[in-house]
Amino acid sequence: MLSILSKNELENYLYHLRDLTTELDYSQLNNVTFFNIESFYSYMENAEGNPFKNQYEELQKIMDIIEPYLPFAIGNTAIQFLTKATFIDTDQEMEQLKAEYAPKVRMDFFHLLQNLKSEEEWLYILQLCESIRQEKEQNQYV
Repeated sequence: MLSILSKNELENYLYHLRDLTTELDYSQLNNVTFFNIESFYSYMENAEGNPFKNQYEELQKIMDIIEPYLPFAIGNTAIQFLTKATFIDTDQEMEQLKAEYAPKVRMDFFHLLQNLKSEEEWLYILQLCESIRQEKEQNQYV
């Protein structure tokens, strides 16, 4: 059975994730421009000796824990997923589709955190993740 995080645990992980994503130090990257979030994410994941290695590993650990509580309907990823899902015939195909889209959901959420413009937006994200957590908690006993 899946262990459900408490409200405080989830909030603590989300605050730590927000701190990690908003406090990345780009000063070591002279004359480097990332075209989009995907190229930055790919750089963090693949470039040897990059200055974000420790932050990237910590981000991944936190994302592994909180992924079940992340909102999926962010941007085009949700539309693409739902469009492909309409043509799925088996549970195995659905699991493959979910595995294909999991990194995209992480990237979308990471991008969302980096682009929050107000504390109200952040509080909305916390509330949304908490709603997902509560639903999982309620369904755990059904």
